[in-house]
Amino acid sequence: MMLKDKKKFKNTPYRYKELNKKSALITSPFGSNFRLHQAGSIPFNKPIGMPYVEFMIPPGKAKGIVNFYKKVMDTPARLRKTGGQTLVEVVMGPYQHCRFLEKEFDSYDLFSFHISIYVTHYDDTCARLSDLGAEFSTLRDHLVFWDKMVDPDSGEHLFTLTHETRSIYHPDFMPPYTNRWPMDHDPFAHQAYAANYLMKNLGRT
Repeated sequence: MMLKDKKKFKNTPYRYKELNKKSALITSPFGSNFRLHQAGSIPFNKPIGMPYVEFMIPPGKAKGIVNFYKKVMDTPARLRKTGGQTLVEVVMGPYQHCRFLEKEFDSYDLFSFHISIYVTHYDDTCARLSDLGAEFSTLRDHLVFWDKMVDPDSGEHLFTLTHETRSIYHPDFMPPYTNRWPMDHDPFAHQAYAANYLMKNLGRT
């Protein structure tokens, strides 16, 4: 059994599915999937944490995404095969990656969240993004939001994913690992409301 105390999910809005002896899939009431891995089964330098985030991308876009992250974001990226499918792994930090898996879907408008990353050459990165036509929704305090990933060689739009890109001089760089806001205040208030509603209707409060 991958998770010994899986009874904790009983009578909750979370679904638990064991994938194999070393991993399980948890689905939240909001439709988000979390793959749990047994400690030590994949490379990671902490006892608990998030070693990767995985996104589904259209077939044929993987090579362009590797090109984008290497040349525009100046970060290591590589292609590899997994289960017969093409996967991009982008290094985001020590033992942390963004993974982009080529898979056929009717729509790829699946992600309402954003990822936050820190870069060392912030001004140069913003300049390269601007040259590719990136539209910055916020540009202040060593922080910028943008969402269109473009192949720097062909100019092809590859994928849309909002990146919150920060300089290492941003005040939140390497803070203590704690929540910045109480869960019942913005920006989490709507999530807390939904969670409380679900728990109440399950008779858990």
